Amino acid sequence: MSNSLQLKSFWNFLQRNKLFTAINIFGFAVSLMFVVLIGLYVQERVVGRRFSGQ
Repeated sequence: MSNSLQLKSFWNFLQRNKLFTAINIFGFAVSLMFVVLIGLYVQERVVGRRFSGQ
């Protein structure tokens, strides 16, 4: 199956299932937000300890 046919099929699936698509996009956004927040927290802890001398 060609790649463009797979993308068309996936796009049609998303068009038919709008609630499913919205839930998936919302879940992805929340997950990405937590990854960024955890990364910022870890970075702050590492840099903070480096400058405080602990």
